[in-house]
Amino acid sequence: MGALKYKSTTDMDLNVLQLFLNGVIAAFATSSKLTLTTDARDTSSKMSGEWKEVLAGTKSYAVSHDGLVTRKTGAYSLDALIAAQIAGTPLDFKQGVATREGDEATGYTYTYDDTKPGYSGKVIITQTEVTSDNNEFVKCTASLQGTGALIPNAAAAALATAATGNDAV
Repeated sequence: MGALKYKSTTDMDLNVLQLFLNGVIAAFATSSKLTLTTDARDTSSKMSGEWKEVLAGTKSYAVSHDGLVTRKTGAYSLDALIAAQIAGTPLDFKQGVATREGDEATGYTYTYDDTKPGYSGKVIITQTEVTSDNNEFVKCTASLQGTGALIPNAAAAALATAATGNDAV
């Protein structure tokens, strides 16, 4: 196998995990996290010897969002997160790169860029927390649990295929 060439200023992802809920960007996000989990099913037997053997089991995912609280409309804000949690209905989610168009005078629009790697699925909001520290901006944290499959977009699937040589992603 050959040497791996890279350039740290261009080969690293920066600020790519923007969260969209029902097609609208999450307001004033400060961080976003996607966690994918695979349960390990124990297949050990007396024939395994002293080493445990496992097979991949059920997969699940969770999303977390941290952001600054705003009452601004046009983005998924604290009030929308709380209303969605109370309603309990699954939300469409996308996580990846957002493109921004516009300017401060007329306002910005944010669009999910499906030409860049990203993921989508359905989530329910399982926890919303609001923090108000002395002399600081009010912040909110939301925990979202995936329901159903996590779906890589075409750009993410193509990268996985290129990296592994395996079409089954």
